[in-house]
Amino acid sequence: MSKLKSIIIFIGLFVVSTHIWAVKVFECEDELGNKTFQAQCSPGSIPVNEKNYSTGIGRSSEEDKMKPLVLYMVPDCIVCDQIKDYITEQKLTLTEKNVEEDFELQQELKSKNGGQLKVPVLLVGDRVISGFNPENVFSALSEEGYISGKIVE
Repeated sequence: MSKLKSIIIFIGLFVVSTHIWAVKVFECEDELGNKTFQAQCSPGSIPVNEKNYSTGIGRSSEEDKMKPLVLYMVPDCIVCDQIKDYITEQKLTLTEKNVEEDFELQQELKSKNGGQLKVPVLLVGDRVISGFNPENVFSALSEEGYISGKIVE
């Protein structure tokens, strides 16, 4: 019965907390070893674990992305501009890393791109896309959960 009570309390915390971005939940243990999940431990119990759970309320879809889009590029690169335009058309944002005169970024690029120092290279999460092929970029974006639906060309 105490497990059912714990589950009900746990679910109740999420329902009540939908007006905030995150909720802290404590796993509490009483002197008999019974464990419950609560917003705060009741008298006679001690916290043995705690976690912050996101409610997902009040955040944009961009903030939900765990892995950033990163473009290694140089100025005046037509293909680099094509990737930037394509990402913009998909209504996504990316971090641009200009490797033209930055030795550290060049080394970073080489480590991501199999030792090669060439641009453009787009990182979609852990995926490395060298050059620009709209179908490959769309596939990577789709598989990583950035977009869904039809390709925008």
